[in-house]
Amino acid sequence: MAAPVINSPAHLEHRIKTPDGRTLAVAEWGDPDGLPVIAVHGTPWRYGHGAL
Repeated sequence: MAAPVINSPAHLEHRIKTPDGRTLAVAEWGDPDGLPVIAVHGTPWRYGHGAL
């Protein structure tokens, strides 16, 4: 069986090392001139994503 083809939109990924040694990963999708939308994965707010 062939592996599924996943069509992912073009995006940029960044990894930033914090002063305490953790790594913060950031990804950007969409029109650079468009309206920004910020989603923070793993916060208590994550359960409210359906309300957007």
